Amino acid sequence: MGLIAPGDVPEPSPVHIDAQVHDKARLYVAGRDLTISTTPPPTDVYKQGVTYLRQRQYSLATTALEQATLDVENSTQAHFLLAVALLHGKRPRLHEGGRRGIKRIERELRQTLAQSPGHVGALLLWAIIKEDYYRQNGFDFDPPAPEEMLSSALGALGALGEDDENVPIILAHVEASGSRVRRVLEEYFG
Repeated sequence: MGLIAPGDVPEPSPVHIDAQVHDKARLYVAGRDLTISTTPPPTDVYKQGVTYLRQRQYSLATTALEQATLDVENSTQAHFLLAVALLHGKRPRLHEGGRRGIKRIERELRQTLAQSPGHVGALLLWAIIKEDYYRQNGFDFDPPAPEEMLSSALGALGALGEDDENVPIILAHVEASGSRVRRVLEEYFG
């Protein structure tokens, strides 16, 4: 291999990001236009969604967790966390999506409970939604009543003999001060 004279070394070309659109970024390197994906690999989408949720970046969490629901391994918890993210940190009764948005959240909770019938987080979140959205707005809801769901969730917690990892998530991301379910959660776990 020959030696390179100092004047023969090409100047490094500048690299910069021109624009980022959804999950793609355009890079210009040495006059070439390259497009790379900035979407995490499928195994990391769930973790990324959890990170976004912790950071209260609800739109980004929603996008990542929607993808994560397609992953069989993390699907149950991804559906639950997606329901939390879809509330965008707001009270259910003040949800920007109105009834359509609440129905979307309920579909995620229904899917969570179909995969894990005693999922404490899904039971508690759905009880809060029924109490804060339906009851407070004077709307009818399908059974079971929020009190029954709360009782089932507390019974499951007692059977576990420990705290459920989802209770702190609800307390951190679901605003429903004044609701009975929220008061019970704060009393026992807050």
